[in-house]
Amino acid sequence: IHKVLSVILSTISKSFYMYTNDPMICLMNSDDFKQILKHKRFQVTCEDEVVRALSLWVMDNTRT
Repeated sequence: IHKVLSVILSTISKSFYMYTNDPMICLMNSDDFKQILKHKRFQVTCEDEVVRALSLWVMDNTRT
């Protein structure tokens, strides 16, 4: 299962731009979000992608 999680994390990190506007990003807990941002393969085309995703995540009312 560790290998599967590693592949998922790597995929999200390399394709982060695809998730910046995805409401599903709000389902991640803070540890998962931090881990993606720290991932060695984390790639974005600009900082705005990170700010947009983080804003969506922080503003979500369903997460406490």
